[in-house]
Amino acid sequence: MGFSGPKFTRSRGQNLETRKNARLDRALCNIEWRLRFQDGGVRYLICHQSDHAPILISTTGFSSPVASKKPFEFQAAWLLHKGFEEFISRMWMASTPVNVTLKALTERLDIWNKETFGNLFRRKRNIWRRIVGIQENIAAGGPRYLLKLELKLRNRLDEVLSQIELFWYQKSRAEYIKDGDRNTCFFHLSTIIRRKINRIET
Repeated sequence: MGFSGPKFTRSRGQNLETRKNARLDRALCNIEWRLRFQDGGVRYLICHQSDHAPILISTTGFSSPVASKKPFEFQAAWLLHKGFEEFISRMWMASTPVNVTLKALTERLDIWNKETFGNLFRRKRNIWRRIVGIQENIAAGGPRYLLKLELKLRNRLDEVLSQIELFWYQKSRAEYIKDGDRNTCFFHLSTIIRRKINRIET
């Protein structure tokens, strides 16, 4: 089926002397599948916590989602940002009424979110692409300093993934608060499915 992303699917070794790369994994399909999913594609993801790269197969390809403007919402993921508490302390106006303060803070938070915190998923994609480029460069015999840069970017990716996890947790809880008692069986089943997906069995 071909692929996009890093050239190799397995990498081992912490330095250039011991680094070994190989393309061990491939995605195959038959004619019927290809005719049914003409836009289907394969993407090799980056090696992150394992020396093997996951393979993502999409039946609809990998086109970017259309961005849409959403109303203001407090994001729990902001709490994981190092400068968030300082920003709130600086912007909180104790001498004005609470409703005025909250309105002004909402506007400033919206700006802070765009200019400082940024879009979580865009940050993840940017870090991901940099790691892809570094791993491809290392596989081609790139300089030694790239290994340290790769480790630094992996740590930053972990931070962003933690924030994204909190984002989705907040979103799922909000949906439960809104609709929870209307269909408890649905949410119970959702919890079981989520636990199954999150469990690493092998």
